[in-house]
Amino acid sequence: MKKIKPHWQILGALVLATLVALLFRSIDAEAEGGFIGGVVGFCDFVGKIFMNLLKMIIVPLIVSSVVAGIASLHGMAGFGRMLGKTAGFYALTGLFAILVGLSMVNLIKPGLTDGEPNEIIKEAFENNFESASESAKEKVAAAEAKAKGIGPGSGGFFKLM
Repeated sequence: MKKIKPHWQILGALVLATLVALLFRSIDAEAEGGFIGGVVGFCDFVGKIFMNLLKMIIVPLIVSSVVAGIASLHGMAGFGRMLGKTAGFYALTGLFAILVGLSMVNLIKPGLTDGEPNEIIKEAFENNFESASESAKEKVAAAEAKAKGIGPGSGGFFKLM
């Protein structure tokens, strides 16, 4: 028997899954908690187990590949070369991320509406220094008054709750 290539197996599985989903949907589309609810619940359960198993295997797989890579370096010369390549890759990707971020900020200009700063926000913080500082002073005074009531013999912290 001739073995089917993996890409055809995947395509066949996708087509089969689509047909089964359409069949299940047509069986009892309006019934709540019926057959479809059970199938969805079962698939959700199996999917969560599968994802947790994948998460569980990621760390040992990465650690073992790093250990195997370091073991195959054959001395400090190979280690230094790998360290240089890693640092260079990190620097280049960091530079690329910075350039993309700066270009997007200059292109999109977040915080601007119709080319001018949002006037509502600007007015909310303009010339309000006196009222803001008075409000802050009142809050600090209220906190100090509460703190004075926590001393010994006053019922303690739990009296305030």
